[in-house]
Amino acid sequence: MKKCYLRSLLVSVLALFLASCAEEYTKVIPADSIAVAELDLKSILKKSNLKAHEDKLTDIFNVLKRENKELSNLINVIESGNSGIDWLKPAYMFLDGENPYLVLAVDNKKDLESSIVSLSTNYDTFQVLYDGEVSWIEQGGNLVGALTKSTLIIGGEAYKSTYRNMLEHNRDPFFGSEVGELFNKHLGDVTVLVNMQAVPSDIKRELCRELEYEIGDIDGVEEVYDQLFELQAVANVKLEEGKASVNLYMANLGDELTDVWGTIDTDELEQVPANDLIGLMAVSMNGYRVYEYMEEILDEIRRELDYEDRELLRMLVDVLKNTNGTAVASISGEIDVDEPEVLCLLPVSKRKVNDVLDYMGEELPYMYRLKGDKEHAVITNISGYSYGNVSKSFDKASNAKSCSAYCYVNLRPVADFLVRESDREYRDDVSVALSSLDYADLKVNEDLGISMNVYLTDDSDNVLAIVVDKMVNFCHDHLSDL
Repeated sequence: MKKCYLRSLLVSVLALFLASCAEEYTKVIPADSIAVAELDLKSILKKSNLKAHEDKLTDIFNVLKRENKELSNLINVIESGNSGIDWLKPAYMFLDGENPYLVLAVDNKKDLESSIVSLSTNYDTFQVLYDGEVSWIEQGGNLVGALTKSTLIIGGEAYKSTYRNMLEHNRDPFFGSEVGELFNKHLGDVTVLVNMQAVPSDIKRELCRELEYEIGDIDGVEEVYDQLFELQAVANVKLEEGKASVNLYMANLGDELTDVWGTIDTDELEQVPANDLIGLMAVSMNGYRVYEYMEEILDEIRRELDYEDRELLRMLVDVLKNTNGTAVASISGEIDVDEPEVLCLLPVSKRKVNDVLDYMGEELPYMYRLKGDKEHAVITNISGYSYGNVSKSFDKASNAKSCSAYCYVNLRPVADFLVRESDREYRDDVSVALSSLDYADLKVNEDLGISMNVYLTDDSDNVLAIVVDKMVNFCHDHLSDL
């Protein structure tokens, strides 16, 4: 008991320490926010390499200023370099109930107040009203935000009492809380957290009504709702040299899925021929556990089918229940051909696979091999394919290490296809836009974290710098259309 009290005390002290270390402007974000997003402005500005485009950006801004008064005022503030915003600190957005807010760090309060007033036009006026340490921001006579010497907060429920409550930190802060710690563990250039536990009861009831309308009355649906509203998820975007990644991490999933998925045997992926490979998918699973997890849903589906489809579903379920290990499927050839080359490596007996193919009237060539003392099926229409004797095998197999599921797409033939299919007028632009892409993959890790990655042909290039370069050049080449 004494150890338990001591542990609780240490956790409390740690939380207080983390909260005290948080930037002053971040303390307005409440711990019970439904969603929080962070943009790492310093990292994004550095990776975008905007300095390389100063002349072209100046030309673009000059055109925009001539065409739009509101944009002209905003651009003048940005170009002045004295906006009053600290652009080297992260920007935050959060959802408090149904109300979204934007939070920025203030570098110079006086400069920021001047910048806000300078945004006024003949059609829309901005005012700053002073009230002690807090300044209120009005747009067209309506309250839209508040600022102090450290914090700018805009949007949401536009009441002075609401803003003051946040600025005076009268609610538990997000950073320093348990959910804030989860957020900090998975930071990227852009980071988003969704905390379903913080959804107010009235919004939960509305969401449940919507789900019941869409899904219907299915056995166990209440349990799904309970799991949904326990979910906490963090997603981030990382823009690195050679690739861009979107990563998803989920907490409080429970232990139900831990024995469903296994770890991919990468040796199986090396049995896929690399020649003209378009895409590949691999998964390691305990099929019987998957069946148990989906049994109620499959029963619902079965009741809606006619006899022939019900029999096919029964046979497919039988294959699923007897699948245990790494299954691989690939497709090769030209994207727009009617009969591409396919290959399936299945950890299940050839008899069960053959029953399905016979029932469907398919005549795909198949064979089998022994792995240990278990029979595995190989289905393919690749001429001369021989398991264990592949001349040029898939060379990205190591990317699937420690994954439960893996999907690969070769973006080069996809890009070529999109260029061929695009309008002649824009074909060169499409070709330039897609020229840096190499391949993409999706990984489901052993802890069920999900990672989606796009890789470049030159692994020294930064994705954001390339995107900005192409966008700036496109806009500069089409100044007359702005």
